[in-house]
Amino acid sequence: MLVLKNWYITNENLWHLSELVADSSAYPIDYINRFFAALRIKTGCATGYAQLLMRPVDWAHSYKADLPAIEGTSIKSYPNQFDNYYWNREDLPKIDAEEAKEIGSMFAKLIAVTENNIQIAVRRLNLCFLRDDDEDSILDATIGIEALLSDDDHQEMTHKLAMRVAALSIVAKNFETPPAQVLKRIKDIYSFRSAVVHGSTKASKKREIVLKDNSVIPTSSLALQYLRLVLEALVNNPKYRKPAKIDEFLLSGCTGYEDGVTCRVKHAQDFEDLVR
Repeated sequence: MLVLKNWYITNENLWHLSELVADSSAYPIDYINRFFAALRIKTGCATGYAQLLMRPVDWAHSYKADLPAIEGTSIKSYPNQFDNYYWNREDLPKIDAEEAKEIGSMFAKLIAVTENNIQIAVRRLNLCFLRDDDEDSILDATIGIEALLSDDDHQEMTHKLAMRVAALSIVAKNFETPPAQVLKRIKDIYSFRSAVVHGSTKASKKREIVLKDNSVIPTSSLALQYLRLVLEALVNNPKYRKPAKIDEFLLSGCTGYEDGVTCRVKHAQDFEDLVR
């Protein structure tokens, strides 16, 4: 469970408090959702929560034996598939102590974020994990990517976004795909998004992407993967939260070291050839 301490609710009157503890808005939902965003960014696992509980300090409405007084409410913030006996699966994802530390570190960074575009992307990321329909998911994922990497100039938006994600793939340590492939995949993702938005009959043909090893992945899943990677890259590298800084990095040749961040030189030539 996620345990948050030292939160409080204004004690206006007893009857009001009785109703308030059953209202999800009385809980620090934003903090809770940022934690689950951190969990999703680092693991990519489907997850969520169904209960909000508070343990009163030095007060209670009632007691049952010597059990601690607990107030709370239920909430549905998890994928629908969980209702279909998901808890009985033997392959439930797990995290180890090292992953838990990384998730905690990402959570702390997300709490400190003040930029509105990152907060928007976090909300869209969380929505992606709760969607049943891949057309809804692709829209959430691309809105998140656009919030992070778009600017006021809307000309050639798809190309600029693809270039910026590819550039981040050199800076960040979490990408495992060469920049040239990243650029192509982002354009494939936006091809599907365009078909969905415009109601094209070609949308069904663009729902999946064939990877370099000939395996197939749903386009919406790949879009979500890139949203996770871009979010993590920008949270860990504040310098590049302004798209103009990414463009400067592109123009500099994408090689060498910048502010202590090791660029992935082994893919830099690949990317430079693509730009040329």
